Amino acid sequence: MRMSRWRFATVRRTLAKYGIMKQKMQRMLFFPMYIDPMTKMNISLLAIGLMFVCNLLMIFARKMNNALLRFLFKTCAFLMLIAVFVMILIVIFV
Repeated sequence: MRMSRWRFATVRRTLAKYGIMKQKMQRMLFFPMYIDPMTKMNISLLAIGLMFVCNLLMIFARKMNNALLRFLFKTCAFLMLIAVFVMILIVIFV
């Protein structure tokens, strides 16, 4: 995704006005944080799959008699949910 000349000049003038270093300016202009829609869709599908696995782990953990294994399964499911939450944030805000 290339930036138009007008936009580039405007951003460069603004950054020069506030005294931001040249390296930081170049990094901001030429390496924008952007994820294409197909990658976002794949991240979403992965999040859906992890939620499904998390649900199965919770169901299986409730049927366990061993308290240690139950705790480990629930902890693993919780960590998966944190990963899913991060994936959702990435898809929404990046």
